[in-house]
Amino acid sequence: MPLLEELIINLANELSLPGELKTTSPNTYKIFFGKDLQVIISLNDIASCRCTGIIGALPTEKTEDFLSYMAFANLLGEGTGGSTIFLDNEGKLIYLSRDFTLSNYIYFKENVEIFVNYLEMWQKKRDDAASKNAIYKSSILQPLK
Repeated sequence: MPLLEELIINLANELSLPGELKTTSPNTYKIFFGKDLQVIISLNDIASCRCTGIIGALPTEKTEDFLSYMAFANLLGEGTGGSTIFLDNEGKLIYLSRDFTLSNYIYFKENVEIFVNYLEMWQKKRDDAASKNAIYKSSILQPLK
């Protein structure tokens, strides 16, 4: 099994990621894929990799509707790409997290890419939901016109 550090360095080099790779603790790296796309990649005790990112603050408008929307996505796995959406302990910040096994660089890169794409999508959904004009129909957020 490749070392997480090697995989992270290869990914950063290939994607020409800005800034330096920040290690927050052993086998945990904070990577910036863009201004608001910060991902923490860590190695779990069971030798699997975990990607975690902040979607944003829980919307203050139609909060229960958005909570239902997220719960529905988690339950059915729709629009999550195998990730899990959850709230912090205070119920204020929304996170996205995805675990996968480490095998090789290609698999690692694909899984990180999938995660980053879903994180970005959920950040946009959260921004739409934070709008006072957000429209929900049967617990599904409808695009704003």
